[in-house]
Amino acid sequence: MILSNNTAVSSLEKMGVGEEMDIQSGYRLKDKEESVALDGLLYDDDKLYTAIFENNAFATGINESAQVMSLEKEIERERAYFAQLFENSPDAIVMLDSLDRVIKCNRCFEELFGYTTEELYGEFINDYISPQELKSEAEELSNAVTAGSIVKRETLRRTRSGKNINVLVQGHPIMHRGLQTGIYAIYTDITEIKKRERRIERLALRDSLTGLYNRAFFSDSLKKAAREAKHGSNCFCVMFIDIDDFKKINDNLGHDSGDMVLKIAASRIRKCLGEDDVIARMGGDEFVLLLRDVASRSEAAVKAKKIIDSFKKPVRVCRRECHVSISMGITLYPQDGWDYSEIVRKADMAMYSSKNAGSSGFRFYVESLSQKSREEFEIETGLRHALYRGEMFINYQPIIDSSKNRIVGAEALLRWRHSERGLIPPGRFIPVAEKKDMIAGLGEWVLENTCRQIRSWNDMGIRLDFVAVNISVKQLEDREFIEKVRRIVERTGIDPDQLEFEITESISMDNLKNRQGVLNELDKMGIRLALDDFGTGFSSLGNLKKLAVSKLKIDRSFISDINLNEHNTAIVSTIIAIARILGLSVVAEGVETREQLDFLRGESCDMIQGYFFSVPLSKSDFEKFVKLQSSPGSTDII
Repeated sequence: MILSNNTAVSSLEKMGVGEEMDIQSGYRLKDKEESVALDGLLYDDDKLYTAIFENNAFATGINESAQVMSLEKEIERERAYFAQLFENSPDAIVMLDSLDRVIKCNRCFEELFGYTTEELYGEFINDYISPQELKSEAEELSNAVTAGSIVKRETLRRTRSGKNINVLVQGHPIMHRGLQTGIYAIYTDITEIKKRERRIERLALRDSLTGLYNRAFFSDSLKKAAREAKHGSNCFCVMFIDIDDFKKINDNLGHDSGDMVLKIAASRIRKCLGEDDVIARMGGDEFVLLLRDVASRSEAAVKAKKIIDSFKKPVRVCRRECHVSISMGITLYPQDGWDYSEIVRKADMAMYSSKNAGSSGFRFYVESLSQKSREEFEIETGLRHALYRGEMFINYQPIIDSSKNRIVGAEALLRWRHSERGLIPPGRFIPVAEKKDMIAGLGEWVLENTCRQIRSWNDMGIRLDFVAVNISVKQLEDREFIEKVRRIVERTGIDPDQLEFEITESISMDNLKNRQGVLNELDKMGIRLALDDFGTGFSSLGNLKKLAVSKLKIDRSFISDINLNEHNTAIVSTIIAIARILGLSVVAEGVETREQLDFLRGESCDMIQGYFFSVPLSKSDFEKFVKLQSSPGSTDII
């Protein structure tokens, strides 16, 4: 049927087209914006029309075909799919209009915040779930999404009960034909994650026994005080405190009593300090104080006497009274040095001078306390000749897979046998090497010789999963470090994945941005990375996830008190649990007893290292140890 244009319009209306459509020939039908396509198909929401053009006229007919029905069903399926996706999402989702007014909430939103769609419909979302102190932040996020941006931020939101919860907010603009018509706001509940982060951060900042700050926090505070003093006229003093004869307390009254004495000592010292002063436990029975605005020895002496006098009252432990005294060393900034580490070191020297002079007293640092300095000079001089004299050697301590009872790796440990003074402990020469900028050279020597040893063992048929080498901050700061490592690996011909670098927690977190680039390069090379002495530094989970580490090593200070100190026991369990969540393996170092081993196995600790299995061994003794384990008929290690 051929119709004139006017007749066609009338005919379409009679055929039930109740909504306006734009037709490319220029005709409008009622109030619909859809139009006839170039192929002659005319669409509205419900029916498909065929338009046949001829001399500015067309014939119409309704083609309610199977194709149209299929299209309608597909649209309906998609609508149902997205409706279920919205409603059943594990995240709380709310659909807003362009003015931030609520259109619809999903079930998770109602469960998380306690509000229903009916209650919030047409209301401004931020009036209900944004805490008053975060209103401006919430408006800033809304404005950004309204402007077309996608936003993502961790923040706080408030439930109907008035409880603040940690959420990850994501805002996505709803676009239609190029225009922003609304907002999808998605809220992920991260309250438990934040609790775990805060717990591990507390462990990193605080001493678990006394609740005082730890060494890492004190070091950071001292650096800050030194920077402020350099830019002003501020002065401060550092006091290094040690409990006299503390070992006798532990030996005679037990470790529980010793812990109680430490808590009481911490409490008494803290009560003598001002609000701006800092007290930290350095470890064992040592405490260190940062006293601000103390400019003279006379002022420091008044403070010191007040602290010492607080110990005149007997300490009551386990229904017994015991007298506890302390020895103290004092340094003043800047009189005794400009470097924060030097200030602490000299206070430590003064404390030992006080202890040697008799208990319960204090000493200021003076230049005559030079014996320790002379010893350091002798160690420094010896270190400069130790390598070419052949006095340095490497021992290897086995690392055991706790579930399979087999050797999986080893840690390379630098040792020094002085030609005159004999074996010098690492704790005495490593700090000197670091201070005198010799640690990078020693570290490179250890790395090269360890790689050669790995290759030698491979050729002998002793293939370990990994051998760990300690890396210092000086090496990480060396711009050529990555290239040096690459050359050593290529020269020795080992597989990079057999090499593991151990970095301390404090090193990894200090100047994180620069460290991260170096660590990522090492990871790309295939070299494993482990975080050593974990639990003693300052790692937030957020920072930990940025590092390319695959393993955590629990510090021996926590292992030694397992089953003796409930706080350390809890810390070890927490670290293992967090590592499991983050997909990291765990090594417990310093394992010396069967009780410690059984506990760690019960907590599913992956690897064990310590004297319980073996002391650090020479390369020949290590080979015998491995061969003995792998020999026919041999039994498990333990």
